[in-house]
Amino acid sequence: MNLDLPNRDIKTAHPLVQQRWAVIEPCLREAGFNMLLNEVWRSDIRQQWLWAQGRTALECKRYGVPVKFAREGKVVTNSWSARNSAHGWMVPLGVGKLQPASCAIDVVPLGADGKPWTKDDPWDAWYAFMSRPDIKAVGLVHFSKPGKKPWDLPHLQLVEWSDKIKKLILPPK
Repeated sequence: MNLDLPNRDIKTAHPLVQQRWAVIEPCLREAGFNMLLNEVWRSDIRQQWLWAQGRTALECKRYGVPVKFAREGKVVTNSWSARNSAHGWMVPLGVGKLQPASCAIDVVPLGADGKPWTKDDPWDAWYAFMSRPDIKAVGLVHFSKPGKKPWDLPHLQLVEWSDKIKKLILPPK
C-alpha cells in the first residue's frame, strides 16, 4: 500500500457529501475556482501516516501509531486515527461488514497553470466564497470554529459530523 497516494474516489464519501459536493463544485467553477478533489475516505493506516508527519517517535508510540511513520514536516492533521476523523467514517452493511462513507473531503484550488495553490495564493477569496450563507446552507462546511479562520482551508465536512464525539449525527427519519 502506497501511503503517499490519497483516495480521490467521491464514491467513498457519504451520500450526503456526494450530493452536496455536486451542488457546490459547479458554483466554485462558475466563481472561477478550478478545483481538485484531493482526498475523500482514509484508511486507518493512512490517517496514522499523515498524523505522524511533524511528530516524534515518542508521540507516535504514545498513540499507538507505528514509530517508523514519525517524520519531519508540517503537521497536517490532528486525528491520529481514522476512527477519530470525518475522513475515516464507515457505515454498517450488515453483520461485521463496513463500507467507507467519508463525512469529509479535502479539495484544493488550482491555479491557471493547473498546479495546486500555495500559501501565496488568494485563500481569503476561497474562504470568503465558502463562508457565503448560500454556500454554507448546502451543509458542506469548513472545519472551523465560529469567528476564527479555519486552519485547514481545503477541508470540507458535513455539518452533521460532530468533531466532539467523532460521529455523524443525523436526524431521525
